Amino acid sequence: MSSSSKAPPYGPAVHYTSKHLFFYGYELQLPEARLQNWYPASFTDPKIPGVRFQTGEHYIMYRKAIIMDDISTAEKILNAATPKEAGKLGREVKNYDGDKWKAGVDEVAETCNYLKCTQVEECRQALLDSGDRILAEASPVDRNWGIGFRGDEAEGKEDEWGRNILGKALMKVRDRLRKEDRNGVRLYYEVHGAGPPLLLTHGYSSTSEMWAEQVEPLSQKFKLIIWDMRGHGRSDYRPEQSEYSEPNTVADMAALLDEVCGPRSTAIVGGLSLGGYMSLAFYRLHPSRVSTLLIIDTGPGFKKDAAREQWNKTAFATGERFDREGLAVLQSMSAERATVSHRDAKGLALAARGMLAQRDNRVIESLSSVKVPALVVVGGDDTPFLAASEYMAKKIPGAKKVVIPNAGHAVNIDQPQLFLNAVMEFLANVQQGGLGQQKASL
Repeated sequence: MSSSSKAPPYGPAVHYTSKHLFFYGYELQLPEARLQNWYPASFTDPKIPGVRFQTGEHYIMYRKAIIMDDISTAEKILNAATPKEAGKLGREVKNYDGDKWKAGVDEVAETCNYLKCTQVEECRQALLDSGDRILAEASPVDRNWGIGFRGDEAEGKEDEWGRNILGKALMKVRDRLRKEDRNGVRLYYEVHGAGPPLLLTHGYSSTSEMWAEQVEPLSQKFKLIIWDMRGHGRSDYRPEQSEYSEPNTVADMAALLDEVCGPRSTAIVGGLSLGGYMSLAFYRLHPSRVSTLLIIDTGPGFKKDAAREQWNKTAFATGERFDREGLAVLQSMSAERATVSHRDAKGLALAARGMLAQRDNRVIESLSSVKVPALVVVGGDDTPFLAASEYMAKKIPGAKKVVIPNAGHAVNIDQPQLFLNAVMEFLANVQQGGLGQQKASL
C-alpha cells in the first residue's frame, strides 16, 4: 500500500509505503511538514537560558556555530528572520571543522526534535502518528540530513541512501516519547512488525518478556505491541497505592494504542491471566476499539461478593508477601513469573492490592455483551481456570474455546507451538470472515 501527494519536480511532499514515511518540504499545509526542521515551531532549551528558537533550523545552526566557537554568527542566527536565512548563516560559520560537526550533529538533531516535540503538541502528535514506519527526509539533493532520493523512488534502495540524520533523529525521539510520562507514569512497551495491531498484556508479576517466543511469528502477520504494566518490569513503580487500579490500567492500554496506532484506532486485544481480565475490562469501556479478543488462562471476576472477597484476601496476602520477602517470592511461582526481571518488589505489592484485587462484578456481567470474535485459551493442567474458561466460552456469544494439553497457567510458555497454532488459526479465520458471519447471525 502506498499513497502520496501530487509530486512536484523534486518529488512528493509526502509519500507513504507500508514500512516508510518519506517527507520533504515544510511549506505545504500537511501534518507531516511538522517533522521538518524549517517548520515554524518555537521552543526553548533549558541549557540555553533566555533564548527562544523560532524553528529547528535556527536551533541546529546555532548549536553548530557554538560548537565551532563562532559566537558572533550564533547571535546572527538567533535573529535570522527565516529558517532559510538561519541555514545560510550556518553554512558561513567560521572555524568550521567537519570532523567536529560530524561527531556532534546526531546529538544536536535528536535534542532539537525532542525539545520541539515535547513543547509543541502538533509536532509531537505528527511524530507519534507516524506509527512504526521508517522516517526519511526524501531530499534528492541532500545526502546528509536526507537520503538523496525522491520519496517515490527511494523504497528498495535503502543501501544507497544518504545519512538521513533528520529521519534517524526523529525515530529516536519517537521511541523516547512512547516511553514518556502518561499523567506522570512511564510505561515501557515494544512494537514489532506491521499489519493489524495486536496488543498483548502479561499476567500479574510477569512482564512483556513472557511473550518472547511469540514475538517473531506474530510480528510477521501483525503489528505486535507488548508492554509492562505499571509496577512491573521496566515501567514506573509509583509509590502511591491509588496509582494501581483497573481504571488506570485500562487507560494505559488506551494511551498505548493512541500513541502507536493513532487516536480511536482499533486492535486485536488480549492477554494472559490478569492481562486477559484487563483486556475484558478494556473492551467493556472501549468496545469500538477492539476488533477481536484473546483471553488466555483468565478468570472474568466474580458475580458474588463473598467469592470476590475471598479472592481479594489472597491478592492482599500476595502483596504482603512481596512486602515481606521481596522478589524472592517469584522463584516459587509459575514459569512466566519465575524468569522475568523487576526492579523491586514494592510495585508488585501495590499492584496486587490495586490491580489484582477486584472491586465489582462489572466485567463478568459484561461478557454477554461482547460483540467481537473471542478466543478463550486455557492450559489443560491449569485447574483453577478450567471452569472459568468454560464459563466465558458459554457467556461470550460465539466464543471459541481451546484447551492446550500438558500446559499449566503459562500456556504460551509450556506449549508455545500449540498455543501459536491455536491463535494463528483463529485470527486467520477472523480475517477471512469465518467468524464474522457467525457474529452477524446472532
